[in-house]
Amino acid sequence: MELFEKIRNAKGDEFARLARSIADDRMRLYSAVVALAQSGTPDDFERIAAVLSYATVDGTERTEHYSDRRGAVGKGYVDMFVEACNACNYPESEYIKVLLYAQYAKEGGALYGWRDGADAYIEKLAKTDFYRAAGYIDKYDGKFGKYDILIRTDPSEAVKLLLDKVLYGKNLNKTAIRRILMERPEIVNALAAAYGDSNAKTRAAITRILMLFKTDGRVKDILDEARSDPSKTVRDLFEKRESVPTDAVAFFERLMAAGEPVEYGRLRSLMTDGGKDRGKNKNKFAAVADRIFFYVTDDGVNKTVLMCDGGRFADLGGAPVALDEKIELYVLHPLDLDAASPLLTAEIEQPFLQLARPVYYASPDDGTRSSRLFGTFIDKKTFERGLRLGGFSFAADGDGIKIAVSYCGDYAVAVSCRLPDGGDTAECLEIGYYRTADVVRLGRDAFIGSANALRAGSLPRRAFSELTYAAYKLFGCV
Repeated sequence: MELFEKIRNAKGDEFARLARSIADDRMRLYSAVVALAQSGTPDDFERIAAVLSYATVDGTERTEHYSDRRGAVGKGYVDMFVEACNACNYPESEYIKVLLYAQYAKEGGALYGWRDGADAYIEKLAKTDFYRAAGYIDKYDGKFGKYDILIRTDPSEAVKLLLDKVLYGKNLNKTAIRRILMERPEIVNALAAAYGDSNAKTRAAITRILMLFKTDGRVKDILDEARSDPSKTVRDLFEKRESVPTDAVAFFERLMAAGEPVEYGRLRSLMTDGGKDRGKNKNKFAAVADRIFFYVTDDGVNKTVLMCDGGRFADLGGAPVALDEKIELYVLHPLDLDAASPLLTAEIEQPFLQLARPVYYASPDDGTRSSRLFGTFIDKKTFERGLRLGGFSFAADGDGIKIAVSYCGDYAVAVSCRLPDGGDTAECLEIGYYRTADVVRLGRDAFIGSANALRAGSLPRRAFSELTYAAYKLFGCV
């Protein structure tokens, strides 16, 4: 135990000296490794790999430089770890958690180099005892990441286990499971067949999964059936619930960007009951409304621009305008105005860019994949901040290429970006446009799948302008 505490607490050169001193004393080394494994903390798992990195494996000289230890050498360390556990009678059901954790190890650490070897061990186990391997993953891998090994080993049985969890399991990360199932379109037929014979709770769960495949023609009929399901639980999956906004600026800016109206009755309620600004007497929604412009329309063409003052509306001439509770108000966008409108040149300080908002127009060169920002670089930290502020989520991750997706009403923009591992910049490659209905949102991720990109020129002017504006903001071009 004294040795365990020394290894656990040692750092830097002290740790290196201690690891070297026990590297050739196998039982002493094994005892220390197992003690660290028994502690059950990620830091101690990392320390296991660091300690073993000083032992000789397959004739390889001991070294503290382990960041690139993968392949045969990495597998050698995994084998030595298993050997240590077996020698100390530490059961597989316990030490397997270290191997499963290796997939989440930080790049550059000792355990990071174990990933290939750990995968090989789990895959070998799955081929000899599929359900034992599945049980270990279920117990120790809350994200079910290593189900990819089970799927390679026995696809149909692995998918069956996942479906059972997402349909009937409790206290599980079902978002992670659905993310895995997204890659298995063969489950569609099985789910569709099971829908009619299932109870309401199961039909709701099946519907939720099938909605992930909404661009698949095979699920259209069953989703149409689900919209009129006898169970309200199922029908409610298709209803958009209007949440109470907390950010007044974001609320009005979103309405403007999407061209969505708000009923005067609801707006009046927000401007009276929507909450007070901290340290101020004025309602936060009323405070923003007083500094922006709205419009109403009877025919969708002719617009009457309105100003707000303390909840009361007037036209640009100052004449009061009486509004019915059900009348729809729109937040004015520059594209709603004639190019000669004096409002466009008015110097008014506003809570967000409204009158001074940049406007973008589609060109024939944009096609379905616009290269207007191709080769634009931005600092990676600034890029990551832009992702958060712009409401972007990632739709793909591979070979250093990510697709950042943001939404504006019925349409979405997908910005392909190059983010090299270890690099400090992000590069824009191309911009694509999609229908929001064709993008599946799952947790913090998005899935485009086989959805077809739209020609830029086919989008409504406002949608194209706002989505392009989002891409330009992301790369610091506005």
